[in-house]
Amino acid sequence: MKLLQNLPTLTKAMIVAGMLGACQNEKEAALSPIVEKGQNADYQNAKLSPSYKVNRLLSEGSNVFQYTGPYRRIFRQINEATKEYTEFNYTNANQISSIKYNSSTQEILEKSVYVLNSEGKCTQSHHKKNGASDTEVYIYEYNSDGRVKKSYKESYPKDYQVFVYGTVNGKINLQSIQYYTGPTKYKEQTFSYYYMQEDKAKINPACIALGRGKYLPIFGNFNEHLVKDIKESSFTNQGISSSTISREFTYSWNEQIETVTEKNNLGVLSTKRKYGVL
Repeated sequence: MKLLQNLPTLTKAMIVAGMLGACQNEKEAALSPIVEKGQNADYQNAKLSPSYKVNRLLSEGSNVFQYTGPYRRIFRQINEATKEYTEFNYTNANQISSIKYNSSTQEILEKSVYVLNSEGKCTQSHHKKNGASDTEVYIYEYNSDGRVKKSYKESYPKDYQVFVYGTVNGKINLQSIQYYTGPTKYKEQTFSYYYMQEDKAKINPACIALGRGKYLPIFGNFNEHLVKDIKESSFTNQGISSSTISREFTYSWNEQIETVTEKNNLGVLSTKRKYGVL
């Protein structure tokens, strides 16, 4: 370090940046095979190497993603609207950890840990907000196809979600998410699809880890095609539908930018997704 004292400021900055980059590369090289498997579930047949190029989601609305290493894992998720960012760490075996920060003050807002099984799928997620006394723990169960079939909060297992899938032309898509308290179903979301259009984003349902793991490919696949319509029905204690909200989606492309237009009871919402080969 003494050698740096006599160097110009710009030179020192370049040297330090190189050292930090080398440290990051060392972290990538030491990744657990289980973590690698979970993070590359959507590229199982690809021969991944430092020169392998993959198409990644670079942004969705106000969320911007940065990737790192030869396997192009999400390193940082920046929410430009809320002025927050989340950094992900893959160095610990069998788990992924993340920390959410306030972009302005660098205050830690929340810490999360995603526990993976031998197949690289998340079986538990732990979340603790800054100042909270308790850690929220969610459990995820999988079917024989490696898709989430049930999730619930560990401290209150009577309140749970059931995931139902269907097959069309050999492709499996999520058909419904059913919400229960004990034996009583109080809400259900049903999905329909554009069966000729592939879903490139592969974004997880918002109820998974309450949206905290929305962009991590560690929960298996939910749908192969673009969602056309989501109907959300609420039920009374007698199982009678009390209300239904419909969300309709259309998609358009301009080079690497996909525009998602949603029509719902509140109006029309347009969100842009940008993709790029890394």
